[in-house]
Amino acid sequence: MKNNNDSLTYTGKFILNHNNIDQSSFNININLVNKQTIIQITKPFYGNVLNIKFNEENDLIISPKQFSETFYISDEMIKNFKYWFSQCLMSYEMLINEDYNDEYFKFKCITENQKTSFDINYNKFLLNGFVIRK
Repeated sequence: MKNNNDSLTYTGKFILNHNNIDQSSFNININLVNKQTIIQITKPFYGNVLNIKFNEENDLIISPKQFSETFYISDEMIKNFKYWFSQCLMSYEMLINEDYNDEYFKFKCITENQKTSFDINYNKFLLNGFVIRK
């Protein structure tokens, strides 16, 4: 980003699979403004189900909405999430494979022609989809 008025916007879709049984599809909007990132996750017909906000100075803030379930993310994952997320959007290819205590995390991204495809495995959750830079 060149100055304080620059921003990057992404929009896309992903599917969340839990225990290889429950599948849900979602829309995602990502706004990178200055040093702040806002991720809005919406479900068709329901609206926002989750907001995620973070910046370089503050912690990750996750705000579940009415139609989402509460979930736990370890402090170790939160520490690294901001870096992994920016690397995903700013590089052509990225692969993170981490084990923390009893948690498993794999984050794979590939970018081609302004479209970033991703697969995220976290314990019993699989999230795969794409975002397109506007």
